[in-house]
Amino acid sequence: MFIFSYFTDTYNFYLFPRCYGLNTDSINSFQSSSVEFLCKYDFDFNKMTYKGISYMNNKQEKQLETRLKKYSFLFLLIECIDNNDI
Repeated sequence: MFIFSYFTDTYNFYLFPRCYGLNTDSINSFQSSSVEFLCKYDFDFNKMTYKGISYMNNKQEKQLETRLKKYSFLFLLIECIDNNDI
């Protein structure tokens, strides 16, 4: 007879959406009972806000990518003008 055993490690990740200067500011809402529960068990809202892992949806990612490409091109153009490369 074989006895299988498993060992597990638990990890917690704080997530927090950022707007990255896009016009897609997300709205966060909490249920009162959820906030009470989190407070009761010493959830650190500051850690979530300031050190949370950023994330975005596909639409936000495409908007940011477009904006970064646009500004990268503009900065490259300005640098060329400043160096008289044009």
